[in-house]
Amino acid sequence: MEMKWIPTAERLPEQSGDVIVSYVDDEGEPCGMMIVHYSAKHRKFNARDEHSPHAAFDGVTAWMPAPEPYREETK
Repeated sequence: MEMKWIPTAERLPEQSGDVIVSYVDDEGEPCGMMIVHYSAKHRKFNARDEHSPHAAFDGVTAWMPAPEPYREETK
């Protein structure tokens, strides 16, 4: 399954959940990507920080669904 970036200017996630985002710094320069939580109710990306779990995460330019975590197969 190929995953592609979806520009935030094009559309936002339809449902709440974890997504991978690409973001820019204060000067608008691409500076990284990380997994954040998207709130469909508030239409905001939120940092996944244990000290401030609902802090808005700004500068997001594109996103894609996060894959499911690895789970070891059991026999």
